[in-house]
Amino acid sequence: MEIIDRIVMLLNEKGVEQKALAEYLGVHPQVITEWKGGRKKSYMKYIDKIAAFFEVSTDYILGNDPIKNELNVELETLINDILNLPPSQIEKVRDYVDFLMSQRKFSDNK
Repeated sequence: MEIIDRIVMLLNEKGVEQKALAEYLGVHPQVITEWKGGRKKSYMKYIDKIAAFFEVSTDYILGNDPIKNELNVELETLINDILNLPPSQIEKVRDYVDFLMSQRKFSDNK
């Protein structure tokens, strides 16, 4: 899969208009149309920003890694789950995280 194909796939997966990506990159939307048509490959100088926009690794966009950024997806899911808890349960989650951190520090000092 070509780099531009990954970019287009991410646009589709995220349900994002190419105009939004163009605005984020500071380019005219026509530039992305030219990338898609194979007329330009100037996207290479924007790889870092494109990866940041889609919250994936540059290696994923470049085709060097099949995993987008599994950790971020997992963390985002966990955070959303926590945010949907009532305040009293959120406090329990905080207490448990504090407990785990103290256990980690204890085991690191052994």
